[in-house]
Parts: sequence; structure tokens; C-alpha cells
Amino acid sequence: MTQTAMVKRLVSSRKAEIVVRRESACGHHCATCEGCKMYDQPTVTVTAENEAGAMPGDTVTVETSSAHVLGMAAVVYLLPFVLFFTLYLAAGALSFSTPVSVTLGVVGFAAGAAADLLLDRRVKRKQALSFRIVSVERR
Repeated sequence: MTQTAMVKRLVSSRKAEIVVRRESACGHHCATCEGCKMYDQPTVTVTAENEAGAMPGDTVTVETSSAHVLGMAAVVYLLPFVLFFTLYLAAGALSFSTPVSVTLGVVGFAAGAAADLLLDRRVKRKQALSFRIVSVERR
């Protein structure tokens, strides 16, 4: 997956801090999307491998593993729904009433959303998503 970013500062001779505009999995820009306005920041600041020799202020093309990004998106989008339906159907199979089944489904959805938040914090803390500057677009 490639994105455009701006180099904020050099961390070392091989690494740079970059600012990447947050984009949604649907391909639209979150800053203008009604569904994504819940995000605090329309940009994300990360450290990237500086293979292109970019300097502060440069607009660059960055690359990250598409498989990793798609895997994360699948977890974020699917986990709450999977937990909702699993708990809802399990409660129904155990002959709980419909309101109890729905309540357990909602609890499952909330647990999935909470797990997504924890995963997001872990990814940010460990910088599990690695970025690589592959070219300089503008100096």
C-alpha cells in the first residue's frame, strides 16, 4: 500500500518522522467523511525508514505492507460483528429470551470495539505497522 506523506523531521540518517493523512479503508479521506469524523486527528505521525534520503518538508511516497494493513482492517471491522452474532446466536441456542439475546449481542459488539481500541493502542506503541519512504515527490 502506498501513500503520500510529508517529512516532519529526521530522527537519524536512516529514519524520518513523517505525517501521513489518515485514510479510511473505503478509500475516502477521513477528514471529509461523516462516518470518520470521530477521529481526533486527520493525520498520523509515524517513524519511517528513509531509503530515499528525504529531508524535512519534502513530500514523499511511503509504502507499507498491504497484507498487514488489510489484516488489521479485517480485525477492526469484523471482530465486533463476529462477537455480536456469536453471543446473540449462542444465547438463542441456550433458549434465552430475545431481549437477553440482543443484550448479549450488544455486549459482544462492545467487547469487540474495546478490543479494537486496545489493538490500536498496541500497534501505535509497538509501531507494528512499518512505513518505508520509497521516493521523494517534491522538495
